[in-house]
Amino acid sequence: EEIAKRTGMIILFESDKHQWKTADLPKSLHLEKVRLVSLKPGREIGFYRGHHIVNITKEGRRFTFILPWGDDGHKAMGKLFITMAITFAVILTAAYFYLRRVFKPIRQLKKGVEKVGSGDLSHRLPLGRKDEFRDLAEAFNQMTQRLEALLKTKEQLLLDVSHELRSPMTRLKVALEFLPDDENRAILAEDIGEMEKMITEILEAARIRKSAASLNLTSRKPADLIRAVLSEFSNRQPGVVFNHPLETALMLDAGKIETVIRNLVDNALKYSSPDGPPVTVSMADHANVLTVTIEDKGIGIAEEDLPFVFEPFYRADDSRTRETGGYGLGLSLCQTIMTAHGATIAIDSKFGHGTRVFLRFPMGHAV
Repeated sequence: EEIAKRTGMIILFESDKHQWKTADLPKSLHLEKVRLVSLKPGREIGFYRGHHIVNITKEGRRFTFILPWGDDGHKAMGKLFITMAITFAVILTAAYFYLRRVFKPIRQLKKGVEKVGSGDLSHRLPLGRKDEFRDLAEAFNQMTQRLEALLKTKEQLLLDVSHELRSPMTRLKVALEFLPDDENRAILAEDIGEMEKMITEILEAARIRKSAASLNLTSRKPADLIRAVLSEFSNRQPGVVFNHPLETALMLDAGKIETVIRNLVDNALKYSSPDGPPVTVSMADHANVLTVTIEDKGIGIAEEDLPFVFEPFYRADDSRTRETGGYGLGLSLCQTIMTAHGATIAIDSKFGHGTRVFLRFPMGHAV
């Protein structure tokens, strides 16, 4: 009883013949529900609803000591939990920022690959700390620099050759006028006209590509530009239908966007059957992006050709007939113009079923 008085414990004694306790148990304390852990024979401890419990058993007699966990214990445990929580939060926060720092070069490399994959060969990775990631970034930058120089050299060569061919083409046309007016002259005239058309298209493509970087942006409605372009194809079969026009205005270079729409609609009509379904142009606004879709039910594009359709001079059909025309520059120009606007162009096609082209304009600059 003296020990219980000084410590605040409740002490129980039980044997075959006797039972004794220093105080009644709290109503919330049910000893039969306590899970005790045995330390060694005759010694058990447990914890239940804010009480420490110790059982000592010997020769059929058992003492049970029940000690309430006081306010100091609760405060100490609360402080411990708070300290542990703060410690874990600091550790997790530090680990998060450390991992972000460690993986930052990988994110930059991923972004660089996406930029180059979309055709932006001028993109360069920042050179960070001196480690293997810096070496990788330098190798990536050197690769893109060589690719950019190679493509520029290729384009410059085409331009130079095209310019140089203009003079002999002019002389050929003059000489052609002195030939007798027969079948051979007509064939030569047709071939010279074809060559002249190719040279003109190459030079025009280079001019538009060079001027794409300097856009003349004005507030225009894409729907108005589409209507203006479609009026040029009113007599072309199988016809064009404009569905769901949206009167949203964007900052655009009207002339260049009209060039994009004109090329795409012309392709859709060119590769559609004259007696088939009409080409459809539609607009949609989703997730703050204005999408213009140009769809045809024509011959479509083979799956293996899709990754290359935006490359200059690439044609899905190998035969460059006079009926289909073109030299594989149209889609490349469209991509250049769209990229200059901060927009994207994508193609979804299935051979034998038709093609869909998506022009996606971010509406962050909608007016």
